[in-house]
Amino acid sequence: KLIEKWGPNIYLTQCKRGIGTDYRGTEAKTQRGIPCQKWAEKTPHKPNYTPEKYPNAGLEENYCRNPDADPSGPWCYTTDPAKRFDYCAIPECEDQAAMHGSLDSFHCYLQQTLLVLSA
Repeated sequence: KLIEKWGPNIYLTQCKRGIGTDYRGTEAKTQRGIPCQKWAEKTPHKPNYTPEKYPNAGLEENYCRNPDADPSGPWCYTTDPAKRFDYCAIPECEDQAAMHGSLDSFHCYLQQTLLVLSA
């Protein structure tokens, strides 16, 4: 499943576009394989970004997100006390479409805009 509808918008679930502010997939580990801390938890790290402060950022679980529009893409607080946060290895949508050779095109709806990415 590559796209999912949440409320009025349809979000990407397996890949990111640009810096990934609309990424709503379920990746929950960093690029180094460290499990992500839940955004609402206060240990081992006290988060600056929480579901209460950013209710539309998809911070309900421990999934990789980009609530601060970090140019390096989706990230999470880690469960490693020695590493506060790290980035996640989320593929670009073009890469995701290319991996599925049987797709003639991959349709992404982002904030009610249709983008067609050819495989």
